[in-house]
Amino acid sequence: ILNEGGAMWDNENNMVPMSRLSECRIEDFIELKKRLTDYVKGVKDRLSEKGQRALDIVKENIGDTSLLIGGSKGLASVLSKAARGDMSLNVHNRNVKSFMDGKYASSKANDIQKQSLECCAGEIIDILDDIIKIKDDEGTGYDNAVMLLKPLKKLSVAYSIKNEMDTVKQRSNIMLLREFNEIIGNHLRTEPVPFIYEKLGERYQHYFIDEFQDASIMQWENMKNLI
Repeated sequence: ILNEGGAMWDNENNMVPMSRLSECRIEDFIELKKRLTDYVKGVKDRLSEKGQRALDIVKENIGDTSLLIGGSKGLASVLSKAARGDMSLNVHNRNVKSFMDGKYASSKANDIQKQSLECCAGEIIDILDDIIKIKDDEGTGYDNAVMLLKPLKKLSVAYSIKNEMDTVKQRSNIMLLREFNEIIGNHLRTEPVPFIYEKLGERYQHYFIDEFQDASIMQWENMKNLI
């Protein structure tokens, strides 16, 4: 995490986003992580409760969830994923739709099992409605929370490294070489004429750019004025 956080801070393409963290504190990252973790757990718990309840109803009435429409890979699979709190489940697949439309059992179910399913289908449909609502209402927020949690540790380390480096630079009165690209870019954006390149053009007629594949976005934006 230390190496990856340091690489995140050292990447020139991250200079602008990292500068926006200057007013953050390490406590802010801890609080954000807690809020995101609690949110993700809350969504998974709600989904798991609904999925497990539906499975319990099926088992109480017909014993085998594979007798649901679509067999073991059909509605039973959807409910099992829900019971695990797995938000990757597809709540709009054909087996869910078929059950909601009144096709409850697989071809392996006998008449007694089909009748038993018909008796409890209304309760299962109500639960499916709740599962679909959780997935539709929370899906985007859940995915975003999970996505943000992954780099959060590295981001907090990068923030700490940035603060320490700022202290060292100020104490030693130094700048990092990569910061000159930002200074050049700021001048090029604010000056009516790219003065730096105008002066370079008086002396140099041709430019050779070595290792271009390793140029950062900021370096490319600066170099475009040479073309």
